[in-house]
Amino acid sequence: MKRQKKGSFACQPSSRTSVIPPPSSIDQANAWWSKGVYHHQRGEFAQAEACYNQVPATSGLYFAVLANKGVMALQMERLQEAVALFGQALTLQPEQVETLNNLGVALKKMDRLQQAELCFRKALTIKPDYVDAMNNLGNVLKDLGRLDEAAQSYQNALSIRPNYLEALNNLLFTQNYRGDQSIEVMLAEAKRYGKLVAARAKPFQHTPNLAHIQRRLRVGMVSKDLFSHPVGYFLEGVVGAIDSNEVELFVYDNHFAHAINYQEDPLTQRLKSLIPNWQAVRDFSDEKLAQLIFSDGIDILMDLSGHTDTTRLAMFAWKPAPVQVAWLAYFATTGVAAIDYILGDRINLPVEEAGHFVEKIWHLPDCYLCFTQPNVAISVAPLPALTNGFVTFGCFNNSTKMNPSVVACWAKILEQVPNSRLFLKSKNLADPGMCQIVVEQFRQLHIDAGRLILEGPQSREEYLASYHRVDFALDPFPFPGGTTSVEGLWMGVPVLTQKGDRFLSHQGETILSAAGLSDWIAQDRDDYVGKAVSFANDLPKLAALRARLRLQVLLSPLFDTQRFAKNLVQAWQEMWKIWCAT
Repeated sequence: MKRQKKGSFACQPSSRTSVIPPPSSIDQANAWWSKGVYHHQRGEFAQAEACYNQVPATSGLYFAVLANKGVMALQMERLQEAVALFGQALTLQPEQVETLNNLGVALKKMDRLQQAELCFRKALTIKPDYVDAMNNLGNVLKDLGRLDEAAQSYQNALSIRPNYLEALNNLLFTQNYRGDQSIEVMLAEAKRYGKLVAARAKPFQHTPNLAHIQRRLRVGMVSKDLFSHPVGYFLEGVVGAIDSNEVELFVYDNHFAHAINYQEDPLTQRLKSLIPNWQAVRDFSDEKLAQLIFSDGIDILMDLSGHTDTTRLAMFAWKPAPVQVAWLAYFATTGVAAIDYILGDRINLPVEEAGHFVEKIWHLPDCYLCFTQPNVAISVAPLPALTNGFVTFGCFNNSTKMNPSVVACWAKILEQVPNSRLFLKSKNLADPGMCQIVVEQFRQLHIDAGRLILEGPQSREEYLASYHRVDFALDPFPFPGGTTSVEGLWMGVPVLTQKGDRFLSHQGETILSAAGLSDWIAQDRDDYVGKAVSFANDLPKLAALRARLRLQVLLSPLFDTQRFAKNLVQAWQEMWKIWCAT
């Protein structure tokens, strides 16, 4: 499941303009400014905006007002407004690095990646040791597919600030995209993160109560992604199937929801109806959040973020619950020793790879994922190749996963399947510059741009309907699809994946095995190409598979929420018994 990495920004400018207003207006401007900052820091954006608007344009504070209003617009996802405000501020102070950095963050959120890169590089030209800009530059370079440069940018930040958790977190996440990254390096960096967060924490002490081994468990989940997001899609059906007589669920929601125009996501509303113990914790410090979880008497605490954006992994080092588990959103070790288990299955977490983790591996039966059937009235369409006269391969994963090895492999497939097309669709491809990069990658391998279909994001309904134009999907490696693969299967589109050597790269194997499609798992690169060509040359077989695939996966463990919920609850109960016996 794809994740977007974080960007840091300063909530207040570090300097004011040098123009001093007349004495009669100094007190009034300062009063409105100070009151605006007070409300801004409290997340009271309507009041803050009203106060900022009272500061006159002739005031020496006006640059700071524009910059802070830009930050506020950015925090509320009013991105066009944020870009305009930062632009106005920079006309007053063109070399104000915090505002350049903030403008870059806003542009990145709008997928204007090359413009964002220029902002961060300009900030670094002015202030070479500006670690936030280094971190944010790394994020843009990652999205542009320049993974080595991204990793170097994070390392540059860490060389200046060794305890910069955000940059280390981003480095860990980015390593997953790189086909040349060894498990040993990734494990060492994860342990480095674990040591840093452990040094900041003050762990709680827990005493087993043997008299209550069989009692109703209190299970907490920490995430920011409990909305129309891959985590939410996988979680909704499972939560609805959990027996509330056996487990009382709690949610610690790290999603930012202070926007003036914020409207709660429908999926969030449905989850809240299933989990009444719901607390928004984005503004909580690690210590405050850990104290809350401890006070709630949580027995088992689930991390549903890993090293993705706005992670709360550092809080887990406080050990607020006796048993702590990583699941669902991240596909490698967290590096945090206070997390006891990592959930997987026997395919993506084979026992011989236990040494890849600081956590103990815990196998769920069948599959460690279970998807919620999309609440969209959309049918499976006939195989498009039958009417097109050519095969259309597809990949709707984040284009960052398209490392040079993947591109070379797909180019070879296109060469061997005459007149075939490759349909790529992702958030990154909303940027024309990114599209041009992809076109150039394939051009260098003698694949004409006319054989590529490149599209940016759409609504979920439109996105699912796009599978009507795909004959079968090609999984990237070493970072295969998760949500896109399962959604494609539900739309009748099988996916060809490659066998991996670690948790992340086993994901395609575990999904296809659960779906009854083991023959779509290639053993190596040559087998991947060979299978793609073979499947493309047998359209009747593809059409027959497409016609039955939705029902096949709905009857499989991938969508059996009742079965999965029982397995998950049983795992929690066994974990609890083990802890009580210690």
